[in-house]
Amino acid sequence: MSYNPNIPKDRYNNYGDREWTRLEKDSHGELLYRVHLDILTRFVKKEDRVLEIGAGSGRYTKDLVQICKSLTVGDISEHQIEFNQSKMKELSLFEKIDAFHVLDILDMSIFPNASFDCVVCIGGVINYLLDKEKDGVQEMLRVLKPGGVIILGSMSFIGASLYYLDGIRFEKDQFGLETTKWFISCKCHRTEFSRSVFTSRRYGLRKCTKR
Repeated sequence: MSYNPNIPKDRYNNYGDREWTRLEKDSHGELLYRVHLDILTRFVKKEDRVLEIGAGSGRYTKDLVQICKSLTVGDISEHQIEFNQSKMKELSLFEKIDAFHVLDILDMSIFPNASFDCVVCIGGVINYLLDKEKDGVQEMLRVLKPGGVIILGSMSFIGASLYYLDGIRFEKDQFGLETTKWFISCKCHRTEFSRSVFTSRRYGLRKCTKR
């Protein structure tokens, strides 16, 4: 499968406020939020200039802006950026954020090389890139300062497979086994990629330091 930016863009443009509420609707969501927040507070420094990619509705934006020196927010969805801005105004945090941008992680040419001390990319952003994963990582590394840190979250293959298992079965039943071969190739690709690029993992998040 090839990356199509319209798929995540349309999905989150039509997602409404669910991106804001999904981490508070049950204990699993609350745990996920707390684990991610723990990672951010440990690795983001108060003097850092931070770029948050795939910021969505702002669930972590509101925390990041109070941890770091300066924060720039980006997302592929116009609706999520607008919702994020609205929430930050509601929380009296809007003026503390440097800028909001609608952008694709594969093209962050609005930022010069080595612009940020830390890049935060939590959620499914890297998963949506499919065959363009490495290009997305390279673009994050380009805007990262030497010695900077990338905090990168991804949906695990096993977890996502179990979550969408009914859909995979439906696809096989409707169109045949041939149509689900992407499932196998995706698994192999993600395993090889994960081993070659990242040096450490915690709680499903990956920390990568630029040398």
